[in-house]
Amino acid sequence: MRRVLAIGAHFDDVELGCGGALLAWRERGDAIALFVATSSGYRDPAGNSIRTNDEARSEGVAAAALLGAELFEGGLPTFEVMSDERLHAPLIAALAQYQPDVVLTHWVGDPHHDHRQVALATLHGARRIPRLLAYRSNWEPAAQSFDPRFFVDIEATLERKLELVRMHASEFGRTGGRWEAQVRASAGEAGARAGCTAAEAFEVIRWRD
Repeated sequence: MRRVLAIGAHFDDVELGCGGALLAWRERGDAIALFVATSSGYRDPAGNSIRTNDEARSEGVAAAALLGAELFEGGLPTFEVMSDERLHAPLIAALAQYQPDVVLTHWVGDPHHDHRQVALATLHGARRIPRLLAYRSNWEPAAQSFDPRFFVDIEATLERKLELVRMHASEFGRTGGRWEAQVRASAGEAGARAGCTAAEAFEVIRWRD
């Protein structure tokens, strides 16, 4: 049994980026935990609430329970994440408590500020973890290319991954169903590269057996 820790900036990132792999690995007998860096609520530029912290956390707790995952929280404000001690301290504490064999985190080239800072913090905090992979949790254009070389077959878990994603109703509804189309399209593309029907793709930062 391996101990897998998936790290995300917001409640919903992990489910979008690697929820299928986590479901597949849990069914294989691996233990799963999540670390979410922010409280994940936010407002528009005019100050109107788009997603409250309570909504985000309630959705995240429910998704973690469905996944059968232990949940660690950083509690930082959304859009204010920096790879500094405010993030390093709770992240390193979660790593020390959980003692994972495998860590999954954001791709360092992600155009979203919070995602990128969490990726950088993970490179520091998880530097002694033997297996470190990076996932992509959005589909926005970026200044560099995502270059996956590690694939997990999620044909058997794709529909349950989408169930996890839909549990984040405050964001799933706001995006008008685009998430489901994007998840299916990316799974099909990764599957074509991996030689299966549906897959999740990861950059390999380090993989030591």
